[in-house]
Amino acid sequence: MISHLLNATANKRSGTTLTEVLMSMMILSIGVLSLASLFPIGILSSARATQLTHAVTLKHNVANRIDLDPGLILDPDRTYSLPNNLRYIVDPLGSVRLADLNGNGVIDCGEDLNGNGVLDPGEDTNNDNQLATGEVVPYFGNIVRRCHAGYRSLSRAENLVALPDSWTELATGAPEAFPNTKKVRGVQSMDLTAAKSIAMTNLQQGPQVPLRIMLVDQRNGQSHSSRINSVVGQVIEWNRALPMAATANIDEIRVQQQELKYTCLFTVRREGNGLASVDVVVFLRRSFILDDETPVFSATGFQLGKQTVTVTIPPNSNITYRSGGYVLDTRNLRWYRIASVTETTATERVIELQQTIVEKADPGPNAAILMPNVVQVFQLGDR
Repeated sequence: MISHLLNATANKRSGTTLTEVLMSMMILSIGVLSLASLFPIGILSSARATQLTHAVTLKHNVANRIDLDPGLILDPDRTYSLPNNLRYIVDPLGSVRLADLNGNGVIDCGEDLNGNGVLDPGEDTNNDNQLATGEVVPYFGNIVRRCHAGYRSLSRAENLVALPDSWTELATGAPEAFPNTKKVRGVQSMDLTAAKSIAMTNLQQGPQVPLRIMLVDQRNGQSHSSRINSVVGQVIEWNRALPMAATANIDEIRVQQQELKYTCLFTVRREGNGLASVDVVVFLRRSFILDDETPVFSATGFQLGKQTVTVTIPPNSNITYRSGGYVLDTRNLRWYRIASVTETTATERVIELQQTIVEKADPGPNAAILMPNVVQVFQLGDR
């Protein structure tokens, strides 16, 4: 009797089959994969939000500078000679980077061939549209006038059109080389050979790689910094005596390199009434090379009311484009965001824009510039 009851109980006992386990695992994996797919989307969205935040900050900075100094856009070469009904690009940093042939951070008189202090047409002496020794390139894409707004040194241009906090640590450490740290007050050079934690050997300094030194006094809550002029082995020299207090006690020395992450230029459309419509174009890690400004021919041009433009990309060119990027109508100096790009032939591309074309192109050659690394274009309106 007892054996019969045990057998009956065993036969009624329920369990989970292998099929049910596999089905559960499949349902769980679908949910996990769906959740995991959200992480890269979230990371991309976070990165985009960070870029837009910095871009907006830079836009506000330059908008305030324009309000304080309208000559930045109304007299961008400081010559009082630009007429109305004119369209041009105010690009101080590009002007210096592309015209500083000897690499000293300043556009020198020897680089301005006629010595008038202005980057004039015709200074491309061999007419090859290339930057060469003894030449300057005063045109954006060799089409649109590029203006420097009077900011003819690298430091001044950076101060105007770049975010000021784009510095990364190269080396940091306590000043073991100076038992009496008050010795650094008022000096403009330092030998860091004995400072084992600050390795400067073989670091090359130049106008394209700005460096600075920062001396930190934590006890008195102060720090001072200065641009570094030269690096020879472990000896560094900077361009001004740091105003450390007589009681300063230097706890830390930092050597930093500037990385121009966010920079901008202005596109300006002057009208007959004297007002100027201004767009602020913000870049992330702009490379400052002429290839980025190469114009591409458009047989159709930018047609009023249309939402596409067809361009011809030369074979084996370095021109880049992407959805979400920007294309410049060089006739009207208007930027359009790219929705998609369709390759119709080996060289022809049909660019679909996110908005309709708002201005008819003037008669004459039509060209577009697919400028890379543009984060956002902000319209400031009339100024």
